[in-house]
Amino acid sequence: MSRRAAGFPAAEDERRPLTIRLPNETLAELQFISASIRRSTGTAIGSSAIVRGLISWLAETDVDTRRIRTPEELRRQLLSTAHRPAPEERSHA
Repeated sequence: MSRRAAGFPAAEDERRPLTIRLPNETLAELQFISASIRRSTGTAIGSSAIVRGLISWLAETDVDTRRIRTPEELRRQLLSTAHRPAPEERSHA
C-alpha cells in the first residue's frame, strides 16, 4: 500500500535525518550492492540512496504491510512480489 493510499501526505522534498542500527552483514551487503552498481554503471551510489530506493519500491508494490509481523514475513512477501510483474505490467499482458 502506498503512503498516499494509506492517507499519509506526500513529502517528496522533505528530508529528515534517521539513524538506524544494522548488523555488519547488512552493511557489507549494502556496500557490495553499491560496488556492483559502480562497477557496472560507473555511477557511485551510497547506502542511504539504496535504502531510499528500496523503500520507494516497497511503497509502490502491492505488498500489504499491515499484515507483516516479522522480518521473515516481510522477506517472503518481498521475494514473491519481486517475481511477479508490476500491476501496470499485468494489465498489459
